Amino acid sequence: MKVWNVGNETGFSCCKQEKGFSHYLESFFVQFHMIVNKHYFLHLLSLVCSASLSLSCYAFRKNANNTNFALLFLLSQNQSSNPCYTRKEETYFPNEFFIADFYDPGFAGFGTKAIPFSLGPDAPSSIFYSEQKHMFTLDSSFGFALFHIFYGNSGLFVNRDVPIIATGVTSALPRATNDLEYLQVAVTPSLSLQQNRTYSYEIVAPETIPIQTKLVQSCKGNGEEETFSPSILNSEFSGLSTNWRTKKKLKINLIFLLGAYPEASTSAIKPAIDRMREVFGQKTVQVDLDFLVTRNNSPEFSMISEIETENEFIYGSLPSLYVNSANNQNPDALNIFIASSYDPLNFSAGLLGISSGIPGLPGYVGTKSSGMVVFIETHRSSGSAGSRLSDADLRFLGNTMAHEAGHFLGLFHLNESAGGDLMDPSSRDPMVDTPYCDALFANTGGFSASAVEIIECLGPSFTQSGARNLMFWQGDGVTDQSQLTGEQGWLIRKHPLVY
Repeated sequence: MKVWNVGNETGFSCCKQEKGFSHYLESFFVQFHMIVNKHYFLHLLSLVCSASLSLSCYAFRKNANNTNFALLFLLSQNQSSNPCYTRKEETYFPNEFFIADFYDPGFAGFGTKAIPFSLGPDAPSSIFYSEQKHMFTLDSSFGFALFHIFYGNSGLFVNRDVPIIATGVTSALPRATNDLEYLQVAVTPSLSLQQNRTYSYEIVAPETIPIQTKLVQSCKGNGEEETFSPSILNSEFSGLSTNWRTKKKLKINLIFLLGAYPEASTSAIKPAIDRMREVFGQKTVQVDLDFLVTRNNSPEFSMISEIETENEFIYGSLPSLYVNSANNQNPDALNIFIASSYDPLNFSAGLLGISSGIPGLPGYVGTKSSGMVVFIETHRSSGSAGSRLSDADLRFLGNTMAHEAGHFLGLFHLNESAGGDLMDPSSRDPMVDTPYCDALFANTGGFSASAVEIIECLGPSFTQSGARNLMFWQGDGVTDQSQLTGEQGWLIRKHPLVY
């Protein structure tokens, strides 16, 4: 989620659970072009094809004397037209064990059996989704979320999950290159990303009714991500020297809701499209974007009526949008809903956009984690509601689209509004090369005494930076917030939708 700095209002701090079921986490866990000999060429071609290397045999031709072949290697992985990932769906019953007072005094947690999964070069990125239709939802007075417990080389660990809703939760592995930055355990965690290994996880839930799970895993990587090492500097420029050699692709499916914009096309919002392509195309990411466009003409979603709910039966609510627009969604794309506005009586002012999860759920449509939404009117600085945005406002929109896409693909804010803390990894994103803004710099030039704002986080030090990064918690439509570090790019490039 991203918010706009509106005067002396700092807006809404993003993608965190407002009804506060993080307390039980703390209580339960301690946190080319070359000429080659004909025979050598045939042998080389056989090796390349059998090993499924990232070098693509794009073209070859026999020369006039039939003794040599010309072979063109393209250091590229974007010859495919679709992403490569696997999907697995299972149902489990949380009746294997229980933990007394897990959620609150008198409210136990019920656990499933251990569920195996693989991780490594053959499955470089895994996204987990668990859903149980229990009664302790955000719409009740409780808000008890499902909880994943993972088991790795060193015993159990807790991933850095952000439950956006209580009845469904997404998790992802890896979340960064250094698991010490995001896995909370009593012993040192260890994930062997360079080797294929089997791990397992259990799901803890507030009721014993069935849990539906979905596991989406990306296919074998190209090797460049596997050998990546973050470039860390003690300055605001940390992580910016990475230059990926290969380009990848990501499909973006733009879904224009009824009345959202005068024209539903990429040309109508070209500055936003250009901005998003600019952000993802920079050298630290090297991902080209292919845009698709569709419309949803249901009057139900001409205004989003409710955001802080997980009830898909509420007319015009965000869950209703995600669940009831499956025919507009594309499982092989990142689905971005373009909405006019939301009901300000039901949410904080200044909301620019929101993702359905960190990460969202790829590869499926019609789930409560199947997309992200951006709002046109909160990006407007001129003109009447419903009219076209200025080019400057459209670039601002493009930045928000990129920001929320970052969340959907697994990126956290560098720090939340309260600021980061060197001694508390959970107060910062899990990347080791991303600068952040320490809580010490709150009230040193901004509007709020309790928040670190853009003007306070422009550098030059590693711990007083981040406002120029795409994933800073706040946006103002003026500051250039396009930076992504090499490690942020690394995570994006490993995502199942990126190919």
